[in-house]
Amino acid sequence: GDIKTFLGCWVSDSEVAAELGKELGGKSETELAAVGKMLTENLDPSIGFHILDKQVTSPDEVMLNLSCDGEGKVRKFVMKRVGNEWKAGDMTE
Repeated sequence: GDIKTFLGCWVSDSEVAAELGKELGGKSETELAAVGKMLTENLDPSIGFHILDKQVTSPDEVMLNLSCDGEGKVRKFVMKRVGNEWKAGDMTE
């Protein structure tokens, strides 16, 4: 997986983006590729997802409960509109 593309899916002020930014700052392209591969392997059991519930909290924010196939978990995502795109704001299990 392309770690830069993955990071681009998150709102810049989200906890996930901040944590990954700290962890990845200053890494070489080779190191970033290794992190992307590890992330892909960790997410590999997730073969798809289903939206179980959607709660519109504002015109620019939606909370989604997702069932991740292959994981047996429900994750909560806060999605935020940034310009014309929807990006993940935060995620909890």
